[in-house]
Amino acid sequence: MQKPFFKSRLFKLPNHKKFDFSPRYYDEEKERMEKKRAEFAKEINVDKNEKSVQIESRMREQFKSRSQTTNYTTNSSYWSNIRLLVIFGILMIGFYYIYIHLDEVLLALTKPKNIHR
Repeated sequence: MQKPFFKSRLFKLPNHKKFDFSPRYYDEEKERMEKKRAEFAKEINVDKNEKSVQIESRMREQFKSRSQTTNYTTNSSYWSNIRLLVIFGILMIGFYYIYIHLDEVLLALTKPKNIHR
């Protein structure tokens, strides 16, 4: 979801990077149970292809969700470019204003002051 232009900040600070990390550890009892399940599966001829199909479908979904996040980056770059143009426009207006009133500023700076002693 994108923010409206006028509600966004002119100077955007970088966000922290987010990632999903699940720590792994060795569980001896779980490994023993997995071996027993594998033995029982061999005994009753349960095909392990079902598990690989589930893993494959999960991977496909993850790739699809990643391709959808690239749309976010294009929107983000679009608003970054708009923000840059607004800042450039403000600077140009400021310089133009200074240029127009440059004679008055120089006259005020070079005008001798009346010093009363």
